[in-house]
Amino acid sequence: MIPEALTCTAVLGLDVGKTARWACCVTRPGEVVANRRVANAEKDLDELFS
Repeated sequence: MIPEALTCTAVLGLDVGKTARWACCVTRPGEVVANRRVANAEKDLDELFS
């Protein structure tokens, strides 16, 4: 396990594509809080990060 994983409350993974991305965010207890397609646009990525 990477050391950073011991202190974070959630992990966000992004599969990078040309026209869209797939985002999956999982909390420490294992709750999936995001698992969806995200358009490759600054507005949509900002919304995901907030």
